[in-house]
Amino acid sequence: MPAINSNAIAFLFAYVRKMPKAMDEFGQIQELRRQSAILLRYAKANGLTPPLKRPAITTYRSALFTRNVIFRRAAAEARAASTALLVADLGHLLRIARSVNPAKIMEDLDKLEVELIDCTSGKKWREFGAADRLNWMQEAASRKIGSAVAASKRGGQAPEIKSALKGALANRTKADQQANQLRPLVEELIATLGPDEPVTPAQLMRHFNEHGIRPARGDTWSYNACKNLLGRLLQDKN
Repeated sequence: MPAINSNAIAFLFAYVRKMPKAMDEFGQIQELRRQSAILLRYAKANGLTPPLKRPAITTYRSALFTRNVIFRRAAAEARAASTALLVADLGHLLRIARSVNPAKIMEDLDKLEVELIDCTSGKKWREFGAADRLNWMQEAASRKIGSAVAASKRGGQAPEIKSALKGALANRTKADQQANQLRPLVEELIATLGPDEPVTPAQLMRHFNEHGIRPARGDTWSYNACKNLLGRLLQDKN
């Protein structure tokens, strides 16, 4: 089985509105900088040298990162070096994919002939279970409903469909409002971190639970709930 060594390869991926015209613009893409920080922190925590980074960007929102030519080259490079292929935040890459794409991405990852490691969770791809995959698919379905709501406003929908979509939109609006209420507490935690150190769901979960901050449902915060909260706040910021 491939092990992580000094030749570890890392793949970074981001959707952009327009392609950069110069290398300095490429280096300023915030999502790639966020992923780089996660990779560096993972390497440091595990006593590794920083991995060789293989970044890719696209303006095509329906593109699958697993079918990007740079991803395939990175996977082949990791396989040839008998090392693992690292990604900074696999959950994020799945969440930002179009609604029909997460299943295709997961299918591609199942066929991958190299060990892929998610640096956010520290888990190998094969260690993600059915519950993780179902959660990603549900998030994709939620985004699809949101798109349908927008389409209904533009072109009109049958009354019963409008009613169902209206309820889904109300739930999302409520979740966004709750996220904004918690924003000051999240920013309070961020202020304690280094300038290039992004807050992680695990840090946020520990911060909330240690300070007695309760979620809308239940008594304690879970990792996935904190991940979803950070995702909402990041979307709102962008």
